[in-house]
Amino acid sequence: SPEGVKQAIVEALEGGWAIGATHEREVELAELVCARFASIDQVRFTNSGTEANLMAIGTALHHTGKSGIGVFDRGYHGGVLSFGPLGADGRPAESPLNVPHRFRVAPFNDPAGLDELFADDDLGCVLVELVQGSGGCRPADEAFIRELRARCDAADVVLIFDEVMTSRLAGGGAQERFGVTPDMTTLGKYLGGGMTFGAFGGSRAVMAGFDPAADGALTQAGTFNNNVVSMAAAIATLRNELAPDRLHDVNERGDRLRERLGSVIDASPLRDELSVTGLGSMLCLHATDDRLLELVFFGLMERGLSIARRGFMALSMSITDDDVGALVDGLAGVLDELTLSE
Repeated sequence: SPEGVKQAIVEALEGGWAIGATHEREVELAELVCARFASIDQVRFTNSGTEANLMAIGTALHHTGKSGIGVFDRGYHGGVLSFGPLGADGRPAESPLNVPHRFRVAPFNDPAGLDELFADDDLGCVLVELVQGSGGCRPADEAFIRELRARCDAADVVLIFDEVMTSRLAGGGAQERFGVTPDMTTLGKYLGGGMTFGAFGGSRAVMAGFDPAADGALTQAGTFNNNVVSMAAAIATLRNELAPDRLHDVNERGDRLRERLGSVIDASPLRDELSVTGLGSMLCLHATDDRLLELVFFGLMERGLSIARRGFMALSMSITDDDVGALVDGLAGVLDELTLSE
């Protein structure tokens, strides 16, 4: 809750908060987003990352004239775009709430698995997270992402990076950190300064479907897509809170935390039952037994330390080195207690 973001919201409210047309803050924010992300020539706003991914998929399929969508196991792109691990039959556990697109699910981080995916002549786009956030903070291998980029180029398939979470990993997002540029990018969450926020954008060629001057056939309705509160908060966040050097610092802190947590686990008798994964400020604890992860969660809670129940952690700007140290010490204490209780 940075004071600068709060003041920007209050100031915006003085001019009214239900404006049903394009306004100055929307234009200013669009310019900031396009300047920050190399893949985004043009951008449109939504109310959430889920909406952003849905709109990006629709835009990509319109651009290619195809209907197939490539995704990866354990990928999560919103409440209606969720894919579980691949089963013994090679098929994923798919959420019954998923929108009824024609999805092809490939194994994440497996270049060989791309063969079957790209055998589909009707493949229009591929949607991927460079670090699977809800999928357990599993980073993609750079070689895998480069191969995926090359396959999309060769087959005229639109490559979409879901950076709703991973845009925190560098000033220009995870795409800057990995050195790979997609055709489209989706954004959300923290870029809105804590307000409801989403965005999707990409090259002019892909986004041309929305251009009325070029007889674009696409429209995007949504009363609150450009609401003044989210626009004002996002502008203040991008201008004042998310400078590349500050993002670099919080991601380095996350890398150090992951290493220290890993050392605590390695020194414990439970080393074969626990692990930690992630990249930068995104990290996740894993256990071979869900009950063990529950015990760790509640053990940390007893010490005044709150992580997501599934083991997920994302460092914010307000997390300090002292906070990191407290979590490391807390995990060490919890593991000691669990070892003694066995």
